[in-house]
Amino acid sequence: MEALARFADQTTLHGWAYIGNNKGSVIQRIFWLLVITGALIGMAYLLMTTINDFRTARTTIEIKQRAKPLENVYFPSAVICNISPLRKSFVRWIYQSLNKKVSMSRLFPLVLDEFVNGRNDSGETQEKKQEDDELLYSILNSTFYEDYFRMFVEKVTKGEELNMSNGKLINWNYLKSVFDEFGNYTQQNKILYHKNYFSTLASQWQAGELVTYIQWNGFDPEQTDNQKTTFQQLGFGTDYGVCAWLTPYYRNPKPGLESELKFLPKGALNGDNNGLSLLLDAETYDNSALTDNVGSRVGDGFKVTIAHPLDMPLVRQSGVNINVGSAVQVAVSITDFKTTDEALNRYNATERKCWNTSEISFQNLDYNDDYRYNMNNCLYQASLDRTAVACECLPGSQSFSQNPCTGKTLKCYQEIVYNTGLYRTIKDPKDDEEKLCMSACFDQQYDLLVTSSKYPGDEINHREDFCIIIAKIQRACSRAAKKYYIERKYPGICDGVEKVKETDSCADSKWMFETFSKNSTEMHEFESLITRYLRENTAVVNIYIRQPYVIEIESDVTYTLISFIGNLGGVLGLTIGASLVSLVEVIWHILLNVYNFIEAPRPQKKRRSK
Repeated sequence: MEALARFADQTTLHGWAYIGNNKGSVIQRIFWLLVITGALIGMAYLLMTTINDFRTARTTIEIKQRAKPLENVYFPSAVICNISPLRKSFVRWIYQSLNKKVSMSRLFPLVLDEFVNGRNDSGETQEKKQEDDELLYSILNSTFYEDYFRMFVEKVTKGEELNMSNGKLINWNYLKSVFDEFGNYTQQNKILYHKNYFSTLASQWQAGELVTYIQWNGFDPEQTDNQKTTFQQLGFGTDYGVCAWLTPYYRNPKPGLESELKFLPKGALNGDNNGLSLLLDAETYDNSALTDNVGSRVGDGFKVTIAHPLDMPLVRQSGVNINVGSAVQVAVSITDFKTTDEALNRYNATERKCWNTSEISFQNLDYNDDYRYNMNNCLYQASLDRTAVACECLPGSQSFSQNPCTGKTLKCYQEIVYNTGLYRTIKDPKDDEEKLCMSACFDQQYDLLVTSSKYPGDEINHREDFCIIIAKIQRACSRAAKKYYIERKYPGICDGVEKVKETDSCADSKWMFETFSKNSTEMHEFESLITRYLRENTAVVNIYIRQPYVIEIESDVTYTLISFIGNLGGVLGLTIGASLVSLVEVIWHILLNVYNFIEAPRPQKKRRSK
């Protein structure tokens, strides 16, 4: 009691002096003892609450900057798809190559069901299925298909020089990496290659077909070589089918890294004059008639998706439809998401509800193949994981597969991918664990504002587009099956563009009508025909960044260590008037009393006398 009285008399803690005051009454001492006891109970409760809040606190999201410069963001990539995934001319080419042994009325639905729409086996006899399988095998194993595929390999692996850009155009193809992994194209594996690439060959895979001209104006004006560069991947497989991928470079990367998008330099300029402009051709005369009465594949035109350069675009979810005969402005607003180092280090992915790229990996969308972690990529990987299990296949246009999805398995895949987002877990190949798809800790997302006007105008013949599209039609007319359909819809157009070539009426991409024909009627009829073609088949799309800034949103810890210490001090000060010095004081008195107890002399026992 003497030690407690001394502590109460000397401590700076509030109220204790009244207990140690010998001059005070008993009632006074009892009262202050009750007050201090209540304060200690309140302190214990508040301390437990504060510690629990700190232990269970997670992250909070707030706007960090409302006008962050564009120097640390990527100009978005554009994915262009034709609403019609199948070229009629491709089916007609097969029909002619088979020497017309099979009717178009049988061949066309077979190709659609096997490689485009998928099919159900219900109602189909075994005999009919066997006949279809034999016909497909004869096509895939044929010499004419092999020759066409070899031509495809030659063009996509060595590139094709076309005047279709106002700068340098880098064509990249997935086929080279497939050869490295699965071996070169041989007689032993040719049918597997033919099945994987059938839907690609049936699309607008050739350079200059779907994307007829590219103009990139958002290049860094301080780049020393002043060489504008655009990355292009033709035959890019998506959830919507085979499309074209375009990524413009704000600043040219180091030599040898041009096709490595993970090394893409950051930076962008804003404004419609600093955008990516594209002249697109849907070739509506060659569009196949699909079975959809409503939905995403109705009408003629394009599906355009704006994506991060390292993302697999979910075209069915985020694509916008572009009509033929329109000039479209796609204004992009950017939001940049980041997570602080404290949040990354203090919490695991589940606690902070986001994945860092180093914490999760994909089976198919490999980071080494220029992908990254984000929510959309994860959800699509979850659909692919489900497809591999439920359908026992993978879409060959996206990921070369020993079992490409065709026919019944293609239908199975489409039913899964149509509901991307329903499956939300993936199996991480690195640690073989199931992981839930969550948002990315670092992300860049885009919001679009789309406006359009009529295209072309009445004076299109004075524009460069007029001669660009004539050159495109010349290439189409050089292919017999495609010429058949374009001439059916536009009689005489192939003769007209051939005459342009012979008379050099589009020298330097400028229309010189006086060299085309001295006959004004013939000249006007040809101009009207090309203008009609433009209105019924083409569109101009300009993609640009809308504002000269981005909004930065940061995820940080809700309860920092400094806040926790401050709250502890507040609780102690509020309840018992304690400070850091007071805590040292308490410890000092405890140690002092322990020392006094140890050093105190012990009473000696008296010996008993005999």
